[in-house]
Amino acid sequence: MKEKRYRLSIQNNTLYVTKGFEKQAGIYGTDEYNIFRDIKKDNPELNVEYMKEYKNERSTKNIHRLKVSVMEEEIKTSQNEKSIEELTAIKKVYAETKSYAGKIKKLYFDTYPDKASFATLKRKAKEKQEQAKKLDFINKTNVSADNNDTPDE
Repeated sequence: MKEKRYRLSIQNNTLYVTKGFEKQAGIYGTDEYNIFRDIKKDNPELNVEYMKEYKNERSTKNIHRLKVSVMEEEIKTSQNEKSIEELTAIKKVYAETKSYAGKIKKLYFDTYPDKASFATLKRKAKEKQEQAKKLDFINKTNVSADNNDTPDE
């Protein structure tokens, strides 16, 4: 059974779609295209939004584009003696392992919690802007496509 890739909210006048559904809806003749076209015909003023995606907020893969060397230097220059001691301990134990960068990032965000929250908010705001631009483009193109679907009389 296929997972639900769209949800129609009549109260909010909104169609919630996944990114995969949106991509397929842009291809003429697909099931998603036909579903989207039928829904838009019934309600031309319908807004389209992405469904929420849940991701791990603390993934260690390229967190906020910080380099390990930069984080090490900031921790070394900090006035927090405990963090400096932890840094040297991490270097001794994890220096040659894959988890070294993750340990340094965790220590960095524990030492500077304000930077972690600011970077997270900034990233989320940027993602929202990009999604809004894509949805505006989809709404504009689908409204013009719906006008072209009507037969000439």
